[in-house]
Amino acid sequence: MITKNLYAKFLHSVRWNSIESIYYNSLLIGFQFVLYRITQPEQYGVIGILFSLLYIGTKLAPLGFNETLAPFFAQATLNKTTFRTLIVRQWYTHIALFAPLALICYSAQKLIPSILSTLQTLITLSPITIFLFVLLVFSESLKTTLRIVLQLTFLNQKTALIEMATITSYVVAFSYLFIVYGSVTLYTVFAPLLVTSLASAAALSLYVYYWYQELPDTSHKNVDFTTQKRFTVLRGFNIINQISRLCFSGNMLIPLFAWQFGIASAGVFKLANMIGYSISRMIRKMFDSPSLALLSKTKTMDSTAKQFSFGIITNNINRLVVCVMLFLLVNHKALLYGHGFGEGTLSWWILCFFLILPITENLFIAYETFYLVEEKPWYIFFTNISTIALFYGIATNITLLNPMIIVLLLTSYRLALLIGMSTFSFYRWNIKPNWRVQPAYLFSSLLIAFAFFFLYQ
Repeated sequence: MITKNLYAKFLHSVRWNSIESIYYNSLLIGFQFVLYRITQPEQYGVIGILFSLLYIGTKLAPLGFNETLAPFFAQATLNKTTFRTLIVRQWYTHIALFAPLALICYSAQKLIPSILSTLQTLITLSPITIFLFVLLVFSESLKTTLRIVLQLTFLNQKTALIEMATITSYVVAFSYLFIVYGSVTLYTVFAPLLVTSLASAAALSLYVYYWYQELPDTSHKNVDFTTQKRFTVLRGFNIINQISRLCFSGNMLIPLFAWQFGIASAGVFKLANMIGYSISRMIRKMFDSPSLALLSKTKTMDSTAKQFSFGIITNNINRLVVCVMLFLLVNHKALLYGHGFGEGTLSWWILCFFLILPITENLFIAYETFYLVEEKPWYIFFTNISTIALFYGIATNITLLNPMIIVLLLTSYRLALLIGMSTFSFYRWNIKPNWRVQPAYLFSSLLIAFAFFFLYQ
């Protein structure tokens, strides 16, 4: 059974992640709404696609490193030598950042050439612009790695304060540039983001360095070759898992649906996806790193401790997802109306899809985290291969498929994947999700939902 101290650290991490997540994403949603209002649909569509590419590049750039770190973190932090051997050296592969970016550009060129040609008519991608964008991707990916190192040691308070300061500084800097120049350009949107991102990465690096100095200096314990090999193999599987997850993200699907509806509609889809993703990001930020830290601590404990930890994680996640879904059920019309799409139109249903899709990803957090910590990513390897194959089939036949068929295919596959993963995990480890939701949570969520509904009217 897990100790009270460990459980207290888990709750402390969840609380700080919750504070950060609510503040960060609330400010981000407000910023995106304002940005949508002060720009033309085509311009916001371009900005939305670039933000999507930034998200994809940031996720792919670590090449599976962040997801692989948790199972080996206890061994890697025995002393300074093991930390340098297993973490610092592995992180050097970030220099391969240009490889996944080149792959994205090549795939985009093959799959959606018309969108690229449209982008080229709207913006000029000079070499300096491309360099700054790649630097931004690198900085953001570095931040994710530094954050996970600190969060695996339950230092969530420091990461939360830095992230809240970062998003605040960015919004203030953008507002200042908008007031001074009186218009929105790619530089007024992304230049402040690059500056604040680099400053945030520097602050996180400083805290990681201070924490590193507290590790023992003993060098008689080193990381053997077998462990390094396990780390590399697991990392390879995690890269494929990461690509598979991105295939079901709205950021990957937005360019494809923009092919059907045009560049202006891409901005509207991005706005709907941003609302759903911001809510999903809040939930994931609350539980992702605390779950990794908790399960990595219970990895060497008995099966009862693992089942108990898994139940705690799923109960906290599922009840929050249920409450969010109730809120959206009551207020989805209020959130989506007013952007040129009426109820009953095909595009309106696609907006609902982009709103809900990111939130459903949170139902997989506990399973993905458990597989990662147990070093069993191959249990979902073939599932992820089929996911990539499905996405590739849709992307290459995007002009032949009805958008509603695409939505139904992706939704049905996602549901089947969750059922299959839950069934397999129960028979393999006897773990099952905890869906108990206290009446107080349901009552509070409904009260908030209807209060928002009547205030919006």
